[in-house]
Amino acid sequence: HSGGADPAAAYQEQIVRCDSRAGQVYASATASGAAPGRVAFQSSQLGHATVSAPTDPAAGVATDPIAFAAQHSSNGGCVRLNPAPPDTGASTSWTFPICADFTLLGEPALHLDATLLGTDAEINSRLWDIAPDGSATLVTRGAYRWTVSTDAASITYALLGSGWRFVAGHQLRIQVTQNDMPYLRLDNYQSSAVYSSMQLTLPTTASIGC
Repeated sequence: HSGGADPAAAYQEQIVRCDSRAGQVYASATASGAAPGRVAFQSSQLGHATVSAPTDPAAGVATDPIAFAAQHSSNGGCVRLNPAPPDTGASTSWTFPICADFTLLGEPALHLDATLLGTDAEINSRLWDIAPDGSATLVTRGAYRWTVSTDAASITYALLGSGWRFVAGHQLRIQVTQNDMPYLRLDNYQSSAVYSSMQLTLPTTASIGC
């Protein structure tokens, strides 16, 4: 620029709302400045596995954003299901209680340790906010194409960035699925994955003490 002071805030991030009101805007001089905190959820619980085959029927119809928005124009585009969608053979979930209010702002990072059987696999994900009444609101989602040997391996990838307020008394659910069709096309090859551990790290406006 030709003279003058730099802008006080070069980056702005807005909280998502599911009604007609505008969400709060956070401003910062740096890309990560508005979200200095980190909140992590992790589990090594056994029994988490997913499978996929190219002939499987679509398992993601209820969470397809275009179809849902067309049918629920008064919902502000938020995908909200009641009750929360159950896991099928193509998906598995980890659920955690929310002990204190916090605000997600940015891209969640998902780390998975798993053993893959097959040529490659889609390892897609959905982050849900589960209310006390059992309804589930889709906060954000991610996609990953995993091409590895059949030995145990690990991946880390980012979900789409979002801004969302999680409230104490709700639950956070991270769901991993190999079938997110029609939102994402099914893999051409049959595969399965067994997960030995999961860690989800959220960038937040502040850390929480519980």
